[in-house]
Amino acid sequence: MAAEINEGQYQFLKSLGSNARRVFGNRTWNEAVPTLRALWLEFHHGRDIPWDRVEHIVRDAWELPGG
Repeated sequence: MAAEINEGQYQFLKSLGSNARRVFGNRTWNEAVPTLRALWLEFHHGRDIPWDRVEHIVRDAWELPGG
């Protein structure tokens, strides 16, 4: 059974999405995903919680105005 996302991981994912939008500038979501996925795997239990379970959190933050 996969681990649940805790509050710290959730906040990390939101921050990852909103900050990535500024860092990646004019790049598209599809261009940014490989790097974002790698950061999740490296820093926040990506082996226990697969990217496909958390990608929507990052993308929602990416798409926010001013993100």
